[in-house]
Amino acid sequence: MTGRLGFTGGGFDPAHFAARLRGEDISALPPYELATGPLALGAVAIHLDVAGSTRTITRIH
Repeated sequence: MTGRLGFTGGGFDPAHFAARLRGEDISALPPYELATGPLALGAVAIHLDVAGSTRTITRIH
């Protein structure tokens, strides 16, 4: 994941997501914005064998 982690860990304020789950009209909500919080960058390296099966997964910070 790349982005601001914010409240949900998804990088955005959950207002739109929560309103949709409750069946509320989201048209009056402000536009999506990145959540405040630290910026985290990272990746994973996935090593496959010749058959395409995953052998290792390594997190890269």
